[in-house]
Amino acid sequence: MSARLMRIMLAAVAVITFVIVVAAVMDIIGGTAGRSRAEVEAKNRALWFATALESYKIDCDEYPHGAPSEIMRSLLGNNPRKMIYFEAPAKDFNEKGELIDPWQTPYRVEFGDFPRPHVSSAGRNKVFDGDAAGSDDICSWR
Repeated sequence: MSARLMRIMLAAVAVITFVIVVAAVMDIIGGTAGRSRAEVEAKNRALWFATALESYKIDCDEYPHGAPSEIMRSLLGNNPRKMIYFEAPAKDFNEKGELIDPWQTPYRVEFGDFPRPHVSSAGRNKVFDGDAAGSDDICSWR
């Protein structure tokens, strides 16, 4: 292979790498642009919670069930395998043992006719608005 061809290939690799890095940075910035720190934190917790539920299902062949506090206890290690699927500081839980969002509202978990569990925060207004116009709910699935 000639030196000229080698330089062209290295330049092409550098350009492709640059484009990938710029795209990743834009995705990160775009994903959090215009959101408050609390909103980003609520979204991250919802995603972590949903991921923990998925991991539990992979290991135990079913999702944990029961009241929200029972589901969380299962993820924290009170399950047949004694595995820990979720960890968070004590401040992230209410007195019932439910995971709470930055506005002190427990997250909602729904298992239904969709591929993954839906975990949502009621958002700043502390009301689960669903898909209503102007809803500030923060969801793991969108």
